[in-house]
Parts: sequence; C-alpha cells; structure tokens
Amino acid sequence: MASHCKPRRWQIRPQFMKLGQRIAKSKRLESVVAWMFATYLRFCFATTRWRYLGTEALNKDLGQHGAVIVICWHQKIMFSAPAWAVTQNPLAGLHSQSRAGRLAGAIQHRLGLTSVAMHDKKSNRATSLAVARLMKTGTSLGLAADGPTGPARLLNPAVLEWARLSGKPIWFQTFAVRRHSTWSSWDALHFPWPFTRGVIAYAKCPTDVPRKFDGETGAALALDIAADLTAHTDTADRTLQQ
Repeated sequence: MASHCKPRRWQIRPQFMKLGQRIAKSKRLESVVAWMFATYLRFCFATTRWRYLGTEALNKDLGQHGAVIVICWHQKIMFSAPAWAVTQNPLAGLHSQSRAGRLAGAIQHRLGLTSVAMHDKKSNRATSLAVARLMKTGTSLGLAADGPTGPARLLNPAVLEWARLSGKPIWFQTFAVRRHSTWSSWDALHFPWPFTRGVIAYAKCPTDVPRKFDGETGAALALDIAADLTAHTDTADRTLQQ
C-alpha cells in the first residue's frame, strides 16, 4: 500500500517541449489538448473522495464582500478551478500571452472560469479595469501567488496590487491528494491521479492589505502572506496523512 501512495517524480522530456511548440502554432491542437486536459482533471476530481476545510467561512465572506481574491501556490494549481465550484460563485483566472499561458487560459475556460489574458509587454489598463468591474459584480479573482514562472513560493507583487486596488480580502486555497506525481518543473507541480482521497482547504489570509503602502511595507506584507500561505499548504498536506 505504501508504494501506491508515494508520489512519483516525472522528468519533463524534450519530446514534450516539441509538443508544446506544435500546440503554440495550432489553435485547433491547443483546443484539443485543453479539452483533454480539462476532461482528465474533471475525471480525477470526480473520482476523489474529498474532505473540505474552511468552505463555510469562505461562503460567509463571499456573502459579505461579494467577491474575494483566492490564491494558491503554483504547485497546487491543478485543482484550483474544480475546488472553487463548492462555493457556487463565479471565478476569473488570469493568464499570460505566452505559449503555456494561452494553453492554461484555454483549460481555465473549459473548467468554467472566466479566462482573462494579460499582456507581458503592452499596457493592461483596459484589462485591469474589466477585471475590476467583474469583481464589483461578484466575480472573484484567482491567482497563482508565485506564477506564472516563479520563483517558487515567492509572492508575486500582483497579489498585493490586486488586493490594494479591489479592497477585497485574500483567501488561501490548496489541495492535497494521496496519489499524484511531482513534476521536475520550477514549481514541483503536483499532478493528480484518479481514484484516491484528498483534502481541499481554504483559509482567510490574516494580513490585511492597505490601500496605500511604500516599498518596504509591501516587501514585509509579501513575506508575511507567503509564509502564511506556505503554512496553510503544508498543514493541508499533513492533514491528509491523519
């Protein structure tokens, strides 16, 4: 039994890199891969026996604020969309215009999220205003806190900026499953398997982000939030073993 629970570590091979290049050149192939990926994740999610933590408090906060900012480490991003469905509230996910970002956006869309593309080199003012309007009308915002390219478990300043601009509270999200593979990627991505058991955990960030802060304060806020999100993530992993 123990051997079945031990996560495997997968190497990202050159042939997968070549496949990524082919996907980037073909919208049809990108759509097919996104459908396959989303279908697999839905299947894994449906065949997992879940234990939910913190959802009652989350739903209460959603009722009070209308929307929240929900963050997870990129390592735990695979079930971010299906896990949110327990709230029965809309969620918008951001993605970059990179090759991997466009595919991620297509998968988000397949999983029921409002997928929003952010430019790397152009101004995102119009897009940011559109997201702000979505949040005012009750759509929460989901972010990989160290995404899209890391470093792992280092808070991206965008989390603080969105919290500052929207005034919405930050919530932590994570999942843990007994059966998964760990990729040899920068984030040590947890890739789930079907027919297992798992934990989905939410917790409100204890740190409030003010409307205005200087660089020193922002750096301290980022360290505090990152430490709390890491503790939340590790606690869920330990809970699964109990």
